[in-house]
Amino acid sequence: MTSTSSITDLTTAPPPNAKSALLFWASWHEDSSPGGSASNLFQTLASTCSSSSLSFFRVEAEEVTDLSTEYNVTVVPTFVLIDQGNKIFDKIEGMDDVARLTQAVSNFMQQTNISGNETEQQQDEKTSTPTNHVLTEEEKLHKSLKN
Repeated sequence: MTSTSSITDLTTAPPPNAKSALLFWASWHEDSSPGGSASNLFQTLASTCSSSSLSFFRVEAEEVTDLSTEYNVTVVPTFVLIDQGNKIFDKIEGMDDVARLTQAVSNFMQQTNISGNETEQQQDEKTSTPTNHVLTEEEKLHKSLKN
């Protein structure tokens, strides 16, 4: 692992029992490579989250194929948020929705374990939404903005 400011280049699995944000990138992809828009956004997120327990890692997708396979990365950039149990909290492919990425990181940082590793958001969804009701995109947006 090599480190540049608050982001570490990762060549092996992320540390166990730690929240991690991974940016999968490729040298041939201008936006995801160092200095590109995805890389700069990731750096900004890392800087604004520097006081949190969230660690930020860059993974060169074609060089670290075992991680790319493990997290089913098929496009760059791909952002993967991994919880303390090494399970995927969220995965965002591409740079089309910067707001979704920043909201996902914000939600991930605020995640707190309740009983059985449920997040507050998951518990809220269970209590406020009937089990047979599927949320529309508008309802999901409203819920995420409300939190």
